[in-house]
Formats: sequence, C-alpha cells, structure tokens
Amino acid sequence: MPEIHVAFCCEVCRRVKDEHWAGSLGHEWCTITEYARRHLVHAEDILLSRTYCPDCTTSYDRLMLYGRGSIAPSA
Repeated sequence: MPEIHVAFCCEVCRRVKDEHWAGSLGHEWCTITEYARRHLVHAEDILLSRTYCPDCTTSYDRLMLYGRGSIAPSA
C-alpha cells in the first residue's frame, strides 16, 4: 500500500506547500509535479488540503484594500 502524503494546495494558483523538503528555507511553494519528484511519490498518492499561499493572500488583501475606495456608495 502506497504512503499517502498530505500537503496544502493554494486555491488560487494551485501551488503546493512543501514543508518537508530538505532544500527549502522555511516553507516553499511549488507545483504538484515538483512536489511529487522531490518526495518520489505519485501525484495520486498526495492528499491536498485547501489553503491560500502568501502571494495570493497578499494579492487578495491589496485588491480588497484598494477596491474599497473605488466603489461609490449607493444612494
């Protein structure tokens, strides 16, 4: 029976958080293909949990911050 790997996957950009890679400093976000290659596992043996990566979170926060000022209030 193959070992199941659990990883976080960004809802927006679909990158995967690779916390267990020896070459990463802190947490590195990569494609699922890179993750599978690093851990020598098939992509179908990776269980993905939904989250948002720091880049997509920052983009969303900026969009919300600057978007508030551009919408005129309804009368």
